[in-house]
Order: sequence, then C-alpha cells, then structure tokens
Amino acid sequence: MSDPLDEKSIDWLPQNGTPVEIVNAYCRAWDEANYRALLWITTAHLLESLGINSREQFADSAADYAEEAESAQRMVTDFTIDGNKATVVMVETVLDGTDYITDTLTYGLVVDPDGDWVVDSVIAN
Repeated sequence: MSDPLDEKSIDWLPQNGTPVEIVNAYCRAWDEANYRALLWITTAHLLESLGINSREQFADSAADYAEEAESAQRMVTDFTIDGNKATVVMVETVLDGTDYITDTLTYGLVVDPDGDWVVDSVIAN
C-alpha cells in the first residue's frame, strides 16, 4: 500500500528560491501537510528541534497546525541576507474564535551544500 504523503507533489517548490520564497514554501508545506516538500526545504537540525523524526510525526503535527492556522494571514515584514545566512521575519495572524492572534516568527535560513536556501530555525518572538 502506498503512503499518501509520498504522493504529494513538490513541483511547486521554487528552484533556486530566494529566502522569502523558501519561507513561503515552508508555510505551504505545513498548510498542505507535504512531508516531501518539508524535507527539501529544511535542515535536519530544524526537524530535530521540532521533534519531527518521521512522516507520521509530521502528519500529526501538521494536522494540529492546520486546525489552528486554517485562517492564517501571513506577511513578510523584514529580511536580511548575510553571506550564506538569511533571516526572514513574518507576521502571522489567525482567527481564534472571535479573537485575532498575531505572532511574529523569525526564520533562519542557511545555504545547503547544493547552494540552495533552506530553513534552519523558526523562532516565535
């Protein structure tokens, strides 16, 4: 029996993407519970820090996230590039019942051995 997580497309991932494009792809990977995409655009360090060691753990985490972030609105407010490191700051607003909750997230990116940007850290400010 095939694993439906293996069948999700990653054709939409940006080729040689900018740090902002990679962060947007990271958010989309979570929104779509696309484990293959997540593996392409993150480091092992990030996955370990998130406690994601398998497709199943990601599927569970993505399902929880989807419930919270169904109404998410995201906006990049700042980004910097310094050599092979980059920082992208994004404000995410979600509707929780009748209240809007806003979080500021700082994404740290590094250049992988293939020369592509990948997400290495996510910090809620």
